[in-house]
Amino acid sequence: MDLFCGEPRIQFEGNKYIDGSPLIALKKKVKCVFNDISESVVENVKCLNNKYPQQIIEVFNSDANENIEAILEKVPSYFHSLFYLDPDNPSQLTSETIKKIIAHKYIYKKTKEIRRPEILINFPIYSITKNCGYIDKQKQSQCEINNKFFGNNNWMNAYKKGKNPEERRKNLFLTFIESFKPYYEHSYSVLVESLNSKTPLYYIVFFSNFSRIDEILPNLVGSIER
Repeated sequence: MDLFCGEPRIQFEGNKYIDGSPLIALKKKVKCVFNDISESVVENVKCLNNKYPQQIIEVFNSDANENIEAILEKVPSYFHSLFYLDPDNPSQLTSETIKKIIAHKYIYKKTKEIRRPEILINFPIYSITKNCGYIDKQKQSQCEINNKFFGNNNWMNAYKKGKNPEERRKNLFLTFIESFKPYYEHSYSVLVESLNSKTPLYYIVFFSNFSRIDEILPNLVGSIER
Protein backbone atom coordinates (compact mmCIF):
# COMPACT_ATOMS: atom_id res chain seq x y z
CA MET A 1 0.00 0.00 0.00
CA ASP A 2 1.49 3.30 -1.15
CA LEU A 3 -0.36 6.11 0.63
CA PHE A 4 1.34 9.06 -1.14
CA CYS A 5 2.35 7.31 -4.34
CA GLY A 6 3.33 10.19 -6.62
CA GLU A 7 4.10 9.90 -10.31
CA PRO A 8 5.03 6.55 -11.90
CA ARG A 9 8.04 8.25 -13.50
CA ILE A 10 9.96 11.17 -11.98
CA GLN A 11 11.99 13.73 -13.91
CA PHE A 12 15.48 13.93 -12.48
CA GLU A 13 18.45 16.05 -13.56
CA GLY A 14 17.10 17.66 -16.70
CA ASN A 15 15.58 15.16 -19.12
CA LYS A 16 16.51 12.05 -17.16
CA TYR A 17 13.58 10.05 -15.77
CA ILE A 18 13.64 7.45 -13.02
CA ASP A 19 10.95 5.07 -11.76
CA GLY A 20 8.73 6.40 -8.99
CA SER A 21 7.47 4.18 -6.17
CA PRO A 22 4.43 2.85 -8.14
CA LEU A 23 6.61 1.41 -10.89
CA ILE A 24 9.27 0.19 -8.47
CA ALA A 25 6.62 -1.82 -6.60
CA LEU A 26 4.87 -3.15 -9.70
CA LYS A 27 8.13 -4.35 -11.23
CA LYS A 28 8.59 -6.51 -8.11
CA LYS A 29 5.40 -8.36 -9.17
CA VAL A 30 3.47 -7.64 -5.96
CA LYS A 31 -0.17 -6.65 -5.64
CA CYS A 32 -0.56 -2.93 -4.96
CA VAL A 33 -3.03 -0.35 -3.71
CA PHE A 34 -2.14 3.23 -4.55
CA ASN A 35 -3.38 6.57 -3.25
CA ASP A 36 -2.56 10.17 -4.06
CA ILE A 37 -4.37 13.44 -3.47
CA SER A 38 -3.43 14.77 -6.92
CA GLU A 39 -5.96 13.94 -9.65
CA SER A 40 -3.36 14.19 -12.43
CA VAL A 41 -1.01 11.82 -10.60
CA VAL A 42 -3.81 9.30 -10.10
CA GLU A 43 -4.71 9.41 -13.79
CA ASN A 44 -1.10 8.62 -14.69
CA VAL A 45 -0.98 5.75 -12.19
CA LYS A 46 -4.24 4.34 -13.55
CA CYS A 47 -2.62 4.15 -16.99
CA LEU A 48 -0.37 1.43 -15.56
CA ASN A 49 -3.42 -0.85 -15.44
CA ASN A 50 -2.83 -1.67 -19.09
CA LYS A 51 0.54 -3.26 -18.32
CA TYR A 52 -0.10 -4.51 -14.76
CA PRO A 53 -3.82 -5.45 -14.66
CA GLN A 54 -3.32 -8.37 -12.26
CA GLN A 55 -1.28 -6.41 -9.74
CA ILE A 56 -3.13 -3.12 -9.25
CA ILE A 57 -5.99 -3.74 -6.82
CA GLU A 58 -7.19 -0.14 -6.52
CA VAL A 59 -6.07 3.43 -7.15
CA PHE A 60 -7.57 6.05 -4.83
CA ASN A 61 -7.69 9.80 -5.42
CA SER A 62 -8.10 11.07 -1.87
CA ASP A 63 -6.69 12.65 1.25
CA ALA A 64 -5.16 9.58 2.89
CA ASN A 65 -6.10 10.74 6.39
CA GLU A 66 -9.76 11.18 5.50
CA ASN A 67 -10.04 7.97 3.47
CA ILE A 68 -7.87 5.53 5.40
CA GLU A 69 -10.78 3.23 6.37
CA ALA A 70 -11.78 2.69 2.73
CA ILE A 71 -8.15 2.13 1.78
CA LEU A 72 -7.66 -0.46 4.54
CA GLU A 73 -10.68 -2.41 3.27
CA LYS A 74 -8.68 -3.23 0.13
CA VAL A 75 -5.88 -4.82 2.16
CA PRO A 76 -6.96 -8.04 3.96
CA SER A 77 -5.53 -8.06 7.47
CA TYR A 78 -4.50 -11.72 7.16
CA PHE A 79 -2.25 -10.93 4.18
CA HIS A 80 1.37 -9.98 4.60
CA SER A 81 1.34 -6.27 3.74
CA LEU A 82 3.70 -3.33 3.57
CA PHE A 83 2.46 0.24 3.97
CA TYR A 84 4.68 2.91 2.45
CA LEU A 85 4.02 6.32 4.00
CA ASP A 86 6.00 9.04 2.26
CA PRO A 87 4.64 12.48 3.22
CA ASP A 88 6.54 15.53 2.00
CA ASN A 89 5.94 17.23 5.35
CA PRO A 90 4.17 16.44 8.66
CA SER A 91 0.99 18.28 7.65
CA GLN A 92 0.19 15.46 5.20
CA LEU A 93 0.06 12.63 7.75
CA THR A 94 -1.55 12.36 11.18
CA SER A 95 -0.83 9.98 14.03
CA GLU A 96 -4.48 8.87 13.88
CA THR A 97 -3.92 7.51 10.38
CA ILE A 98 -0.79 5.66 11.52
CA LYS A 99 -2.69 4.18 14.49
CA LYS A 100 -5.43 2.87 12.20
CA ILE A 101 -2.84 1.15 10.03
CA ILE A 102 -1.18 -0.41 13.09
CA ALA A 103 -4.60 -1.58 14.33
CA HIS A 104 -5.28 -3.32 10.99
CA LYS A 105 -4.18 -6.60 12.53
CA TYR A 106 -5.00 -10.28 12.28
CA ILE A 107 -4.91 -12.67 15.26
CA TYR A 108 -4.16 -16.30 14.44
CA LYS A 109 -6.67 -18.60 16.13
CA LYS A 110 -4.25 -21.35 17.18
CA THR A 111 -1.16 -19.43 18.20
CA LYS A 112 -2.80 -16.09 19.07
CA GLU A 113 0.06 -14.49 17.18
CA ILE A 114 -0.71 -11.00 15.91
CA ARG A 115 0.08 -10.03 12.34
CA ARG A 116 0.37 -6.29 11.74
CA PRO A 117 1.24 -4.49 8.51
CA GLU A 118 4.91 -3.69 8.11
CA ILE A 119 5.47 0.04 7.76
CA LEU A 120 8.08 1.95 5.77
CA ILE A 121 7.75 5.61 6.66
CA ASN A 122 9.40 8.89 5.82
CA PHE A 123 9.98 10.91 9.00
CA PRO A 124 10.36 14.46 7.56
CA ILE A 125 12.78 15.80 10.17
CA TYR A 126 13.64 18.98 8.24
CA SER A 127 10.02 20.22 8.11
CA ILE A 128 9.31 19.03 11.65
CA THR A 129 12.31 20.96 12.98
CA LYS A 130 11.19 24.10 11.14
CA ASN A 131 7.82 23.87 12.89
CA CYS A 132 9.64 23.56 16.23
CA GLY A 133 10.92 27.09 15.71
CA TYR A 134 7.41 28.36 16.42
CA ILE A 135 7.10 26.85 19.92
CA ASP A 136 7.74 30.19 21.66
CA LYS A 137 6.09 32.33 18.99
CA GLN A 138 2.49 33.18 18.23
CA LYS A 139 2.16 30.98 15.14
CA GLN A 140 0.50 28.06 16.93
CA SER A 141 -0.82 26.54 13.70
CA GLN A 142 2.67 25.22 12.90
CA CYS A 143 2.95 23.60 16.32
CA GLU A 144 -0.47 22.03 15.85
CA ILE A 145 0.81 20.33 12.69
CA ASN A 146 3.50 18.63 14.77
CA ASN A 147 0.94 17.76 17.47
CA LYS A 148 -1.22 15.92 14.94
CA PHE A 149 1.77 14.14 13.42
CA PHE A 150 3.17 12.94 16.77
CA GLY A 151 -0.25 12.46 18.40
CA ASN A 152 0.65 14.66 21.38
CA ASN A 153 2.93 17.56 22.31
CA ASN A 154 5.74 15.47 23.84
CA TRP A 155 7.92 16.57 20.94
CA MET A 156 8.11 20.05 22.48
CA ASN A 157 10.01 18.87 25.56
CA ALA A 158 12.14 16.57 23.43
CA TYR A 159 13.13 19.50 21.25
CA LYS A 160 13.81 21.86 24.16
CA LYS A 161 16.05 19.31 25.93
CA GLY A 162 18.45 19.26 23.00
CA LYS A 163 21.55 21.40 23.52
CA ASN A 164 22.38 21.65 19.83
CA PRO A 165 20.70 20.94 16.45
CA GLU A 166 21.92 17.33 16.34
CA GLU A 167 20.61 16.55 19.83
CA ARG A 168 17.27 18.19 19.08
CA ARG A 169 16.95 16.19 15.86
CA LYS A 170 17.75 12.91 17.60
CA ASN A 171 15.36 13.67 20.46
CA LEU A 172 12.50 14.33 18.04
CA PHE A 173 13.21 11.12 16.15
CA LEU A 174 13.42 8.99 19.31
CA THR A 175 10.13 10.47 20.52
CA PHE A 176 8.50 9.34 17.28
CA ILE A 177 10.07 5.86 17.41
CA GLU A 178 8.90 5.37 21.00
CA SER A 179 5.24 5.39 19.94
CA PHE A 180 5.78 2.27 17.78
CA LYS A 181 7.53 0.14 20.42
CA PRO A 182 4.34 -1.42 21.89
CA TYR A 183 3.47 -2.80 18.45
CA TYR A 184 6.73 -3.59 16.65
CA GLU A 185 9.77 -5.49 17.88
CA HIS A 186 12.13 -4.25 15.19
CA SER A 187 12.90 -0.90 13.61
CA TYR A 188 15.67 0.27 11.30
CA SER A 189 16.36 3.75 10.06
CA VAL A 190 18.50 5.64 7.57
CA LEU A 191 19.10 9.39 7.73
CA VAL A 192 18.98 11.09 4.33
CA GLU A 193 20.88 14.38 3.95
CA SER A 194 21.05 16.95 1.16
CA LEU A 195 23.96 16.29 -1.19
CA ASN A 196 25.59 19.71 -0.97
CA SER A 197 24.94 21.14 2.49
CA LYS A 198 24.53 17.78 4.29
CA THR A 199 21.38 19.16 5.92
CA PRO A 200 19.31 16.34 7.49
CA LEU A 201 16.14 16.05 5.39
CA TYR A 202 14.34 12.94 6.56
CA TYR A 203 14.69 9.50 8.09
CA ILE A 204 13.48 6.40 6.28
CA VAL A 205 12.21 4.04 8.99
CA PHE A 206 11.08 0.43 8.70
CA PHE A 207 8.92 -1.24 11.37
CA SER A 208 8.37 -5.00 11.47
CA ASN A 209 7.68 -7.98 13.73
CA PHE A 210 9.28 -10.46 11.32
CA SER A 211 11.96 -12.33 13.26
CA ARG A 212 14.45 -12.63 10.38
CA ILE A 213 14.50 -8.88 9.84
CA ASP A 214 17.49 -8.73 12.20
CA GLU A 215 19.42 -10.79 9.64
CA ILE A 216 18.18 -9.04 6.49
CA LEU A 217 17.95 -5.34 7.32
CA PRO A 218 21.53 -4.58 8.41
CA ASN A 219 22.84 -5.53 4.96
CA LEU A 220 20.03 -3.65 3.24
CA VAL A 221 20.60 -0.53 5.34
CA GLY A 222 24.30 -0.68 4.53
CA SER A 223 23.52 -0.83 0.82
CA ILE A 224 21.19 2.18 1.08
CA GLU A 225 23.80 4.20 2.96
CA ARG A 226 26.49 3.39 0.36
